[in-house]
Amino acid sequence: MTDELVETDAPTTPATTHLHSSAHVRVELPAQGRAGVDHACMAMPDFDPAKVTQLLVDYGLTRQDGQGRTPLVTYISLRMPNRGGAEGGTPELYFTDPDGLAIQLQDVKYCGGGGFLGEVCPPL
Repeated sequence: MTDELVETDAPTTPATTHLHSSAHVRVELPAQGRAGVDHACMAMPDFDPAKVTQLLVDYGLTRQDGQGRTPLVTYISLRMPNRGGAEGGTPELYFTDPDGLAIQLQDVKYCGGGGFLGEVCPPL
């Protein structure tokens, strides 16, 4: 099999990865490392951080104080007024999957703004 090149505009360093048992592909990665996803966010109606946290714990996740990317944990980060959150903090609930990918869960009205649910949105 011939080498294939993945194009990127970022400065690159060569890396090699193996696909299947016999395929071999040369991939150019950005110099600072691989691109990735920090987290994904989903919304639900009637969001209650305490109830959702308990449900996740009941499913086997571990409640954690503070942020972290260990697999199968859940935690709440308070976005304070200096970052656009409510007085006392807007709770942002996160949980991680078995690979440590963080999922943020918020109310359907959440816009990253102020208010307890993050629903007070700044004008555009």
